[in-house]
Amino acid sequence: MTRYWIAAECFDADAIMRITGDCPLISPELCGTVLKTFKCGSGYTSNIKPRSFPKGLDCEVFTKTALFIAYNEDDEDREHVTTFIRSSPDIYRTHVENPWPIAPEGRLCIDTEDDYRSICAAFGHAPYERLRAA
Repeated sequence: MTRYWIAAECFDADAIMRITGDCPLISPELCGTVLKTFKCGSGYTSNIKPRSFPKGLDCEVFTKTALFIAYNEDDEDREHVTTFIRSSPDIYRTHVENPWPIAPEGRLCIDTEDDYRSICAAFGHAPYERLRAA
């Protein structure tokens, strides 16, 4: 969480969008929808709680104020950044529903080699094999 706070301070950000590295298929259109919903006045907006999109299309936006509250209040789960924000009754939250015909139970993230192989297969692309020492 500290890296988010430092970045928000450094760039004087009023809003922070969190997209994780294991979500390489994130949709810019979806991020825009989450941001548009957020601008309607919430402290936190996402498409992940409740999950309405497959894992891997995760997008969250929160205010610097919400981050500040979490940064100062959450000593237990600082690694995951938004856990405290998502559960805080003091932070107004909004959610983006899924208008697309995509089941929320799916996986489009890459956490494991099997995830990587599944996504390659879905796009008809052979996975790159690891380079082996000669």
